[in-house]
Amino acid sequence: MTEINFEYAGQTFKAEVPEDFKNLPMETQRQRLYKALYSKHGRQDKPTKQQKNILDYISLIERPAQAFKVGLKETNIGGAIHQALGGVDLTPSEGLFTGMKRGWMGNDEIRTQDYLPDDMNPILKGVLGFAGDVATDPVTYFGPQAVMATGGVLKKGSDMAGISSVVGKGVDAAMSAKFGQQQVGLPDVLRGLNVATGAGKQVKGSAQQASKQIRELEEWVARDLVDLEAFFDTKSRTSDVSLDKMKEVFREAMERETTMGFKMRDTYDEAGKKILDKRGNPVQEKVPMMNDEGLPLTDEFGNQQYEKVKTGYVDFTDEQRKILGDEGTELAETWNNRLDEIASMSNAFGQPIRMIQNKGYFPRVLTAQAADRIRKLKLEETDPEELLKPVFGANYRQAREEIGRGMGIDEASAQFADDLHARWVDSGAGSANPVDIPYFQLDPIVAIGTRLAQQQKALQKKWFLDEITDNGYGIGPQFQREDLTRLMKDFRNKPEGGQTHQEDGNWTIEFLDYVRKESPHKQELNIGKWLKADTVDGKPAMMQRVLNPAWRGRLDRTNDQFLWEPASKADLNDYRVVNGIPEGWLDKSKADDIWDTAMVEEMRLANLDPRYMQAIHGIEGNKTPQIRKALQEAFPQTKFNTATLDRFEEAGKKADELVQEARDTKQAKFYAPKQIARQIEDTMDIMSAKKSDKEFLRWYDKVQNGWKAWTLGVRPAYHTRNAIGNMWNAYLATGLGENPVKAAKTYMMDAAELQYYARFRGDPALRKQLIDNMKGLKSSIHQTRQIQSGKYDAPNFAGTGYSMRELIEGASQRGVTAGHYTKDNIRDLQIMLEAQAGTGNRLERIIGPENPFVKGGFAVGGTIEGNARYGVFLHTLQKIKDNPGDFKWVAPDGEAYALNGKIPDKYWKTVTDKYPDRFVNNRVKMTYDDMVMDTAAREVQGALFDYADVSRFERNVLKRVMPFYTWTRKNIPVQLKHLVLNPQRAEKLVLAKQQFEHETGELDHTDYGKFWGERVPVFLGNEKDGVVQAFTLLNLLPMADIQRLLPGGPSALINDLTSPLIKQPFEQIANYDTFMKRQIKTLPDETQDFLGVSMSPRMHHLVKLLVPLTEINRVNPAGVFGERILDPVTGVPTKQTDAFLGLGAKRETYKDVQESARWLRFFSGVAVYDVNLNRDRYFMNKNLKKDLAELKGKLKWALRKGQNRKAQQLLDLIEAVDRGETTDPFERRS
Repeated sequence: MTEINFEYAGQTFKAEVPEDFKNLPMETQRQRLYKALYSKHGRQDKPTKQQKNILDYISLIERPAQAFKVGLKETNIGGAIHQALGGVDLTPSEGLFTGMKRGWMGNDEIRTQDYLPDDMNPILKGVLGFAGDVATDPVTYFGPQAVMATGGVLKKGSDMAGISSVVGKGVDAAMSAKFGQQQVGLPDVLRGLNVATGAGKQVKGSAQQASKQIRELEEWVARDLVDLEAFFDTKSRTSDVSLDKMKEVFREAMERETTMGFKMRDTYDEAGKKILDKRGNPVQEKVPMMNDEGLPLTDEFGNQQYEKVKTGYVDFTDEQRKILGDEGTELAETWNNRLDEIASMSNAFGQPIRMIQNKGYFPRVLTAQAADRIRKLKLEETDPEELLKPVFGANYRQAREEIGRGMGIDEASAQFADDLHARWVDSGAGSANPVDIPYFQLDPIVAIGTRLAQQQKALQKKWFLDEITDNGYGIGPQFQREDLTRLMKDFRNKPEGGQTHQEDGNWTIEFLDYVRKESPHKQELNIGKWLKADTVDGKPAMMQRVLNPAWRGRLDRTNDQFLWEPASKADLNDYRVVNGIPEGWLDKSKADDIWDTAMVEEMRLANLDPRYMQAIHGIEGNKTPQIRKALQEAFPQTKFNTATLDRFEEAGKKADELVQEARDTKQAKFYAPKQIARQIEDTMDIMSAKKSDKEFLRWYDKVQNGWKAWTLGVRPAYHTRNAIGNMWNAYLATGLGENPVKAAKTYMMDAAELQYYARFRGDPALRKQLIDNMKGLKSSIHQTRQIQSGKYDAPNFAGTGYSMRELIEGASQRGVTAGHYTKDNIRDLQIMLEAQAGTGNRLERIIGPENPFVKGGFAVGGTIEGNARYGVFLHTLQKIKDNPGDFKWVAPDGEAYALNGKIPDKYWKTVTDKYPDRFVNNRVKMTYDDMVMDTAAREVQGALFDYADVSRFERNVLKRVMPFYTWTRKNIPVQLKHLVLNPQRAEKLVLAKQQFEHETGELDHTDYGKFWGERVPVFLGNEKDGVVQAFTLLNLLPMADIQRLLPGGPSALINDLTSPLIKQPFEQIANYDTFMKRQIKTLPDETQDFLGVSMSPRMHHLVKLLVPLTEINRVNPAGVFGERILDPVTGVPTKQTDAFLGLGAKRETYKDVQESARWLRFFSGVAVYDVNLNRDRYFMNKNLKKDLAELKGKLKWALRKGQNRKAQQLLDLIEAVDRGETTDPFERRS
């Protein structure tokens, strides 16, 4: 080793260096010596607590490792190794503990780059430096274990000291405290922020389960309507037929007449086993018609007669085939079948809808214009939003003639438009041409899409209400059709023998008892109580509904499902009515709904085809006596025998009894604890997705949603940042990225392939159909991928243990799909659908979120987002398969269960079994696979968020005040959570930053000030002439958002998030820019340039809100708007030109960088800045002197006034400034 002397800041220092040290370039020698000096003595004042940014705090995670490394360096052996590798140490061999102390306090550190050649490629050097620092950091290997061990020690200590008990009691007291007449408490505050507590967890869990039930309808809107849109787009470009004519013919094709066929049923062998063909499909037979004696019915020639049902539709006309082609007619048939499925699905959910039997159906959906006129004329007493729903269904009742069932959609729309116009004119409101105000939506995309979306919401809400109110047959013994067949067979084969049916056709008591014993039971949730006012022994009493212990399940026709018993007033002190849940069912429409629902169920139990319900549904008055006539008129080709009609009437009588029972409840209402009642009401409001009935708020939402969409959708930088943010969050929260090679495969191959197969449901024919409808680049892109039929159902895709089909279905049902952020920004489905169809308001289509450029941008972003979501989903399933004990399934009630433990059997799901004759909703136990899929989906939501998961307060208030609230609300808690749970991952960010800044040296707020410090800067390379380059992590990396929680951050966060629609008017009035913290206009004749045009400062401040234009102005392609490039040292322009080759304004307001850097920022969002440290230090010092003078003046004044306490505070602050503990005592520059 060699000892050398060197000078720094007028002082001489000694250092031991390797023998070949003097052979290094002088600049390299200087850098190493200075770095060693800084490590030994520090450099300038250390940033105070108030001045640190989030990465400074995260860097503390590495302190134990640095203590160990520096301690080893200061030993004799470690020092020799350090110097042999090229390191420099001013005071070698100080001892292990002295070195550990310096490393612990952050006064010295060891970096892998210290030992790498100085002339190595900077990128390679950074990569190797990062790898070395990660590999030599114990936190990399023991981070989570250390957190768990520390948590365990703290918990044990707090338990022993009794702290846990005290804290628990304090939390319970805080949660149970209620204030005011409404009894509002902390749970209500948390609910407003979408945090469920207590029984509210079950409410929220049930809401999430409800959304699973109707994902298929959502997929039809998101996926299959796109195919319909593509068809019309392609066909209109390649055909001589106009688009309007094509859609008219499509409507006619959907409304063509139906065909009738034989009703079929499965067959069984003598052992009661279902008979299957060679392909495993059930062998079916025609259902014979029976006479009054229960014998087969024959015609006059002795031929057996069979029951007939609607089987399909008549063939398309020649005109329809000619205009629509094969693809168009196939789509018409597909959507006919889809709407039939919806009817069956609604019946299964207990919401029968009116469909006619003799023709196809095109949805009757009111246009927004017609609904607006109906609202203004007050023709309906319903909520105006209801008028935008499909004009049929259990959620909106109208007489058959009112909706023009017998007419085609075009004829009905014209007739009702004329009638509405006449009423409009009679009211004196105006005399607009009725042709301008269509009544029904005639565009297939809008009509079908709205129909699906509204039915989705209706069924979701229906399932949710049934679940939380313990309504219907969703409680008690549960079995499917196959289970009942098996139970019947087992009961009949018992040694003592058993009869399943009585002579009158009802089930025997013995068999019902057997079914109850052998079937699993779903218990009541008991979230609330059904209560009614009644009299007991002549005295008023409150009665509560309870499950009848004698009830044997849904097959029991002898015992009522529920009984009524007196309720204790003490148990109801905190209860109130839950608004929005049907109460009493006394009015006609509610009674009709009950009768319809009961009739469908009774028909199902009597093995009567529920499709006959379409004829019964519209009966008015006393229904049951009219059933025979209604059936015979609606189905003249069907020969109903007396026995069959008797069964219909018997079902009707049962429905009558339920209606009477409902009337006898004397307005039974659902009650729940007040805070839970509010949670249920909020949930129902969110499910309804109702727009405000205030015209101003409708306008506000429309403008803000358009601004949000344009601000994000068309900007490449936004999508790049999203991709970066998604990968970071996936890594931080789930570990996807710890193995970079495997992560690359997951994202680029497995997730991408799964996403592609999901688009076409694994069907090569669908892919070919799409490509045939495409042209140009889109078609070329799809040509690069193929779909292999067998791969879709191949087991163990990507090592998950599941096939592609199972993965896609599981992910889709749980919302693991693309488009979450798009839906967060585009709120009005009908406007979106109208834009897709090219209808609706033309101006809104141009400037709103449905503009093709915006939609295209979000389509790209959705693909990126979907890839990340599928990636996390696959990654989690792979980890669960290998180590299930590392994961817990969170049940709907909030309880958590380890996946390697005993599977809980008290949780249920609803499956819609699609039988040939009907759809049936059945409750079945959740399986291990359900829990695994739920867990994987929860991991996706935990890392990449569910943007629809917000409370009513957040949606209606916070998101209006802060347009981008949802991202911040969900992101910051995730970063904080995993900063604690996975410190080894968060620390990698600091280690990466150190690689960038290795040559820069140690900089802090005293060098670059608050402005840069709050933006979490990363510096690049050496300082030159007082200037260093940097880029910022704020708004680039999600972790940097925690900076907004540090002192000064929350107020800036609120200011940044506040809607410009709110801020801009106040800023213009006050002439103050709240972001830049300065006046908007400072001089009388001041002008500023934007896009090469000179304008007033106030106008400039306004147009900057148009973010796409601001981006174009910033990228300034080829300097078309003029260029103004400044010398980074002096700040003097080195180049300044006028816009448009001298025809526009001089570039004076903006500072440009080199064009390559501008385009880099445009596409990536990463901007590299020149930070003038000398200037920042000058202003920091100048401001500090000014602050000190002011502090001393205030101190004299306080002493003179005798304010000793204040004087002491001022004196402490002055001493803090003198010690360098703060550079901003008044926090003016925070």
